[in-house]
Amino acid sequence: MLKCAISKTIPNYNYYDRIDYPLTAWEAMTINQIAIHFRSADDLMRAAMIYDNLLNCIDKYWLDEDLKSNMYAMVSFNYSSCLGQLGERQKALAIINKAIELIRPRGDLFGLLKLFYNKGFNMYKLGDKDESLPWFVSSYYGIMIFENQDEVVRITRERIKTNFEICL
Repeated sequence: MLKCAISKTIPNYNYYDRIDYPLTAWEAMTINQIAIHFRSADDLMRAAMIYDNLLNCIDKYWLDEDLKSNMYAMVSFNYSSCLGQLGERQKALAIINKAIELIRPRGDLFGLLKLFYNKGFNMYKLGDKDESLPWFVSSYYGIMIFENQDEVVRITRERIKTNFEICL
C-alpha cells in the first residue's frame, strides 16, 4: 500500500536506489513509513538502507531549516534504533550526534529528548554505563513536561531503574 502511494509521485521509486532528488515532506514521511514497515518485519538491513538514503536526501536537498530539523530528528531516531537492533552501535551514535548538532539550534525539544534516550541506550550497550546515565536522565525529565507521553516516561524510568538501580 505504501509502495503504491509513493509510486503516485515517484513512479520509479525503488528501495535499493539512492534518492538523488528533492523529496516533498509527504514523500519523505511515506518513505520513512516504508522503512518502519521493513523494520517491524525484521528486515533490518533494508530498513537501514532506506533510512540512510532518506537522511542523505534530507541533508542534501532540504533548505527549510525547521522542516529539515523535524524530519531529520524523526528519521535519525528511527535509523539509530534500527542500527542498534543490528548491533551497529558506533554508527548509531554517529547518526545521533549529527542529528543532535543539526536540531539543537532549531529547538525541537521532543526530537532531542528521544535522541538523548537512544544515545544513552547505545552508550550503555557499548559498556559506557556511567557516561550513559545523564542521557537517560535528561531524556526522562525532559519528556515528563510533554502531555500524553506516559508510556515514554514509563519506559525511560524502567530503563534507568534496571540499568542503574536508581528510582525516579
